[in-house]
Amino acid sequence: MLHTCEPWPDEMMSFLTTHFGKPEHVERLQGVAGKDACTRVRCTQGSVVVKSTAGAREGAFYEQHAARLRQQGVHIPGLLWSSIDARTTTWLILEDIPHAFPQERWVGDKSQLEVLFHLHNATWKERRPVVDDAYIPVWDDHMTELALDWFARSTGAGEIRAQLIEAQHAFAALPPRDCCISGDPNPTNWRVRDDGTLVLLDWEKFGYGTPAFDLAITIPGLGTDDGSTESLVAAKYLELWNETGNLFPYDQPTVVRWIQVAKLFTLVDVIATASRSPDAHSMKTVQCIVQHLPERLRQLTTAD
Repeated sequence: MLHTCEPWPDEMMSFLTTHFGKPEHVERLQGVAGKDACTRVRCTQGSVVVKSTAGAREGAFYEQHAARLRQQGVHIPGLLWSSIDARTTTWLILEDIPHAFPQERWVGDKSQLEVLFHLHNATWKERRPVVDDAYIPVWDDHMTELALDWFARSTGAGEIRAQLIEAQHAFAALPPRDCCISGDPNPTNWRVRDDGTLVLLDWEKFGYGTPAFDLAITIPGLGTDDGSTESLVAAKYLELWNETGNLFPYDQPTVVRWIQVAKLFTLVDVIATASRSPDAHSMKTVQCIVQHLPERLRQLTTAD
């Protein structure tokens, strides 16, 4: 039975039926924000992924940058069709990549880090392309205040405020334009082709930043108390630079520190977003972050 996400553009439906046959089943994919934003469409002659986004950034990524990055070893889904409708919604038909990224590979996976290394190396400094509407992660005062809403009744609210501000300043010191970043290479945004190729999905946050930002997002959950996972990821990533003979300008302790700072940004961003849009993230996730964030902040600020 077909469970569709109407209305889809007539032009897109025509492409689907012409190239893949009649749609028979539509499956909403998990882990993707936005109602009906991403679905797997099984047709009589194959399956594809249909994605709709409110902005033009991801469509522009596929049209302007994906081909060059594939040549550099960045594994990206194939774009089969794209269009922008009258409401400025971007519609994409993408290659359906069949297999999930196994959870036992989520931490420090070499294939995963290789994809990010190739992305960063191919766009490093003078090799960085011009990206229209580039995503650049910013931690501003408003984000801090929104996050503080969750601690307003806490007895340690004053201390948390001071630590959040200190962490905000630490994040502002990260290099903002070392290279291009994926912006969201979290473990659920990877899939595996039949030949074993690991592919990075979701390029809505393609933009500029420092490699530590992408590396932080690959780490599941809240990160580690002792920094062991952050150190492991940094070491394996730096090995890839060393193997090519390219000199990476930052040492391992610096990269580890920046991963921890960037990870804090991702946590604060979640609860700040939840303050203004309560349905943006699951309340279970938000409550977990609120519970553990004060300790993460203490670890970061006392390490200085």
